[in-house]
Amino acid sequence: MLEGDDIWLCTTCYNCLERCPRDIKVTDAIILLRNMAAERGRMLPAHRRVAEMLLETGHAVPINEETRKKRLQLRIAELPPTVHSYPHSLEEVKKLLASTGFDKLVAEKK
Repeated sequence: MLEGDDIWLCTTCYNCLERCPRDIKVTDAIILLRNMAAERGRMLPAHRRVAEMLLETGHAVPINEETRKKRLQLRIAELPPTVHSYPHSLEEVKKLLASTGFDKLVAEKK
């Protein structure tokens, strides 16, 4: 199960949980399986890239020009109150990720 791609197909939208008449926490189980797979070095390239972006920039999805414009149209700050607004915090984010072993988890196993 951890070797296939099926566990990576879930969008983690929690629709299955919201609709389940038995309150089965399918999404939580999938996240647990993904964690187990990642610990064994198994991660889809797209997921690995998102994790690498988090390590590099402090964000899984950095804000681009289009998103900045949309935020302004919505009359909210151009940048969210995250590392985007506080770039000096990036080194602290990197230290935190390293202290949890996230950097080693994301590194491709040879």
